[in-house]
Amino acid sequence: MVTYLERHIVIDRSRLLDYALSYARHGWRVVPLYERLPDGRCTCERPGCSAPHPRVPALACATTDEEEIRRWWRLAPRAGIGVVIMGRDGRETLLPIPGTSGP
Repeated sequence: MVTYLERHIVIDRSRLLDYALSYARHGWRVVPLYERLPDGRCTCERPGCSAPHPRVPALACATTDEEEIRRWWRLAPRAGIGVVIMGRDGRETLLPIPGTSGP
């Protein structure tokens, strides 16, 4: 299902790496996400999976390291972007950036 934000935010999907690097330069730790296909399936190919979710094994992999981010997007240039934040309770939470994980 497409969210309100995804319908109203225009993302140039050819610039996903640039966006990820920009978030990292602002101090936000990013992770690459699996994309959603036009029919709603996730590119991870697990039955019943709903994107977006990280392509890396844990949120602890989230980074601001530009070299690592460039490597991730070289391997998956269409990957969506997730930002990992720390809540007041000390738990990390994944925030998918609207419009970056597919149609």
